[in-house]
Amino acid sequence: FALALTIVSSIRRFIILGGLFCILIAARKFIDEPGGFWFRMTSPLFLEFMAGALIAVCARNKKLTRYRAFSGCVLITASAVFMLMISQWLYLTGPRVVYFGVPAFLIVFGTVLLEPNLQKFKLDLLEKIGDSSYSLYLSHSFVISLVLVPGLKGASLNGTASIGLFAAALMLVTLVGFMVYRWLETPMLRFFNSRILNKAEGVPNLMRIKVQRL
Repeated sequence: FALALTIVSSIRRFIILGGLFCILIAARKFIDEPGGFWFRMTSPLFLEFMAGALIAVCARNKKLTRYRAFSGCVLITASAVFMLMISQWLYLTGPRVVYFGVPAFLIVFGTVLLEPNLQKFKLDLLEKIGDSSYSLYLSHSFVISLVLVPGLKGASLNGTASIGLFAAALMLVTLVGFMVYRWLETPMLRFFNSRILNKAEGVPNLMRIKVQRL
């Protein structure tokens, strides 16, 4: 992986990394009961990583991003349709890389294409969500396991009810993530700023930037 990052061409780098990850994923079929290390190294979730890399490659291609606003709206709309028509039926039985990975790919790609247009509108709420993104990332799995999974397993939900449960889980995940950021991550950053960074000469104050946004 590290050696592949030294390749100058982003397309070649993507092809080599994609081939490597596909080999690792396919290798799981030939490993009897993979342990912790091989379970991680052969995870299909590598495909989600490659989806992000694909977005980075495509976003730099002017031919593919000629109609950015239109393409971005189409991709985000396609993501909503996919979640409504496919994801909810695959959630308990289908592969995560499909029911979560595909709509996530479409949303991120669409948002990247719309970025020049979205930069014209500054929303404090979205900025706060962005600031708390790491706390949200660390805490979301606990919230989902406590709310979403029991809700889907404990009741026979129709399409409308399952959408409502997903929406409630999304709002709760966002709220908990911000609370963790506000009352746990921020005090920790301030502690390390005062105890460590202030004593080190020439160290960039990158950690201070995030705290000062509150």
